[in-house]
Amino acid sequence: MSKIKCIRGDSLNIEITDIEIELDDGSFYMLGADDRIVFSISLPRKETLIDQTFPDGHLVLSGGNKLIITFFPWQTEKLKCLCYDFDCKIDFKSQGSDIYTIARGELQVYETATKLGGIDE
Repeated sequence: MSKIKCIRGDSLNIEITDIEIELDDGSFYMLGADDRIVFSISLPRKETLIDQTFPDGHLVLSGGNKLIITFFPWQTEKLKCLCYDFDCKIDFKSQGSDIYTIARGELQVYETATKLGGIDE
């Protein structure tokens, strides 16, 4: 599980690198334009608050094994200064039958950079 920290109202860029999905035959699957990928942020055990998708959102696939996810200031501004869950799921060939979580973790949203660093104002 990964931990990400961000400041409320700032842009948030997340990279998921070196994605390796091993198939039954030992080969590795390369993500492509036919796949649907969703990166979601939610409160623990609650419905999604914000997300980015591929191919129709601000989630970029690079080289078949790297994702770059961008959340804009107007999106992070909507988040309260709390701890959230995130996950990234892949729907192979966008068919809804093979969906796998490739990343999950915790997102901590802070009000200011000072608080992010652990220093109280």
